[in-house]
Amino acid sequence: MTKKIFLIIFLAFSLIVDAQETELTIKKKNQFRFDTTRIADLSHLLAVYTNLSGKINSLDISSINTENELHIVPNGQTTVGLGFDYRWLGLSTSFSLPFMNKDDEFKGTTERFDVQINYYNNSFGIDAYLNYYKGFFLDNADDFMDWPFENFPLLQGMETFAFGISSYYFFNNKKFSYKAAFTRTQMQKKSAGSFILGAYMNRNVAIAPDGVYPVELPDSLMNNFDIDGFSNTLIGITFGYTYTWVFLKRFFINLSLAPGVGYAQPEVSTSLEDMKIEPTVSASITSRLSLGYEGKHLYMGFNLVAINHNFSYEPIEVSSTTGNLRFFIGKRFDISKLFKYTNP
Repeated sequence: MTKKIFLIIFLAFSLIVDAQETELTIKKKNQFRFDTTRIADLSHLLAVYTNLSGKINSLDISSINTENELHIVPNGQTTVGLGFDYRWLGLSTSFSLPFMNKDDEFKGTTERFDVQINYYNNSFGIDAYLNYYKGFFLDNADDFMDWPFENFPLLQGMETFAFGISSYYFFNNKKFSYKAAFTRTQMQKKSAGSFILGAYMNRNVAIAPDGVYPVELPDSLMNNFDIDGFSNTLIGITFGYTYTWVFLKRFFINLSLAPGVGYAQPEVSTSLEDMKIEPTVSASITSRLSLGYEGKHLYMGFNLVAINHNFSYEPIEVSSTTGNLRFFIGKRFDISKLFKYTNP
């Protein structure tokens, strides 16, 4: 039932199939007071921006016996995005232009559906995602043999499905603004940081009908990667720290690191059997980087988010990473004379 509820929520927010990210921020004026000497509220200005972004979705499968590792990724897609932020509402959508992503001949084709939803308040945030990918390639064939070809070994029948939700609380929320680093509806005027406490729930599924070991690689190592698919459910807590360094008045760098630990229930399919592995402790780590320039009206910068989960069973270790990176540039407009805003 829980899976159905998450699916309905995501589909309701994904009316545009090509949308890569949706950001939503809700704030009621005077409901939360922060230190105005350190944080400036810019939500009354209309911020219009464009960005160049790419998704991260990789699978690393390691052989504990040989220390070899398969690095499996989809054919990456670079997209151009447009969006705006105003008051309590923020929305963005992205699309690929015809001249982009012309490497299908070498990396194969990837079908994808990828939606991300973000909610940020002054004191807490929620991130959620839903994605489906079909069509992958092996990115490190040179680690297994002297690979003489320009094209990569393909896993065109491989599919992955993942969804997850995480929430986190910022302790120093009166002096530190997470919105200033990632949604740009506020500005961090002086350097500050905060401890983070959060929780997460994720579900990852991979299906590889022909196995994850490409036929082009040496047969001698095939038995070390006997896996046709897996599923893994993770529930856990995170604790970390985030800090924004403001320098030269208009430049900033934010770094956030939140390790996590929790419960994992993996299931693995091999060429011989389907195995339900005993519940185990699982580790995760969420990393975020944001840097940029904040002008009087113009702003620009770079964001990177990466979430890593892993589990192991004899003799395989599986690590999955999801996330995104984005270059953006935007401009804020004072439209108070065009629209009269009424306090709730």
